[in-house]
Amino acid sequence: MKRQATYRLHFVQARRISCVLCKENYTYLLRNTGSGMAEANVVFSDDAELQREAKLKALAEVERACGPQPMGRARCPHCHLLQPWMHVTPMFAVGVACVVLAIVCLLVAFVVAQIWNWPTAGGVAGALALPGLILVALAPRMADKPGPQPEDTEDPGYTDARFMGMLEENPSLRNWALAQGLDLDPKVQWLNMGLLDLGEAKLPIPKGLSSEACLAALNRVF
Repeated sequence: MKRQATYRLHFVQARRISCVLCKENYTYLLRNTGSGMAEANVVFSDDAELQREAKLKALAEVERACGPQPMGRARCPHCHLLQPWMHVTPMFAVGVACVVLAIVCLLVAFVVAQIWNWPTAGGVAGALALPGLILVALAPRMADKPGPQPEDTEDPGYTDARFMGMLEENPSLRNWALAQGLDLDPKVQWLNMGLLDLGEAKLPIPKGLSSEACLAALNRVF
C-alpha cells in the first residue's frame, strides 16, 4: 500500500501584453491552480515529508504557470481584438462538442446496460447521438469571431492608466478578480502573484508587486 499527499495553490496573476493589432499594451487577470502530489510506501513514509514534497511540486506548477507562455483570455481595451492565441476556433469547438457527446453516450449506455442489457444500451446511445450530432453541427457558432469586436464586452482588459489607478487604490488582485466577476472559490486562499509585465515599455510598479518578487516571497515561505 502507498500513502499519498496532495497540495494545491490557488493564485491570481495580472499579465501585461502588447496587442498584435494596435501594438498597445494592456493588462488582464489570470486565475489558476498549481497542484502537487507525493506518494510513498506506508512503511517508509513520513507524513510531514510527504506534505512538503507535495507543496514543492505545487510550487513548481505555480512557477511554470506564472511564466511568459501565452495563457488567459482578454480583449484589448484599445482596439477590442482578442489575441489570436486566445481564440476558440470552429475546429476546437467542434472537437470539444464531439468529445462531450461521446462521453455522454458512453456513460448513458453503461448505466442503461447495468439496469437492462447492452442491446438496449446501444439503442439509447444511438437515440442520443442524433440530437447530439445536431449540437455538434451548431458548435462552430460558439467560436470567437475574428478581428476587432467593439460590441463584445466580455473578458475586458485594462489600459495602463486604469491598471495603475486600480493599483494605487487597492493592490489586491483577488479583489479585482471578484469585481470583474471571476468565480473565486471562497473556501480557499487565493495568492496574489503580482504583475508579469511582457510589454515593451515596463510599467513603474513597486518592485514587490512584480510576479518575480511574489514568487521569491512564496519560495521563502516554503
